[in-house]
Amino acid sequence: MTVQVITDSTADLPEGLAEELGIRIVPIYLRFGEKSYRDGVDITKNEFYPMLSISPHHPASSQPNPEDFTGVFNDYTGSRDGIVSIHISSKISGTFNSANIAKKTMKSECPIEIIDSGFNSGGLGLVVKAAAVAAKAGAAMTEVIDEAKTAAGEV
Repeated sequence: MTVQVITDSTADLPEGLAEELGIRIVPIYLRFGEKSYRDGVDITKNEFYPMLSISPHHPASSQPNPEDFTGVFNDYTGSRDGIVSIHISSKISGTFNSANIAKKTMKSECPIEIIDSGFNSGGLGLVVKAAAVAAKAGAAMTEVIDEAKTAAGEV
């Protein structure tokens, strides 16, 4: 059984971990003034932090839109037995809601589970890593979901 684990870029996963565990990352948007960047795609952390000191604009962030998630989900619906999409706390971002909207608009027989991790940054990363380790080991979708929820309860 193959389960795809997806998260957003607020997980701040260590370099190489997403590739090693097969985690797909949907970038959030970062904006300086009128210029918008996809986190980890159009701008790296090494580029972002220096911009804080030189830009006259305070940065703002925005969640991925539902179409971003639809595109990513569609990349896997034909080749995976399930998708587990784990995101930043819904109390601080609309990312979880965007993923849910995308799920509801899709017409796919591939099951998709959207999980609100309750965390951001390192806490989210730990939850995602636990789920991805299980998925890579061949766990069933229900087991991957259980690993994520267990990890969220232990962070």
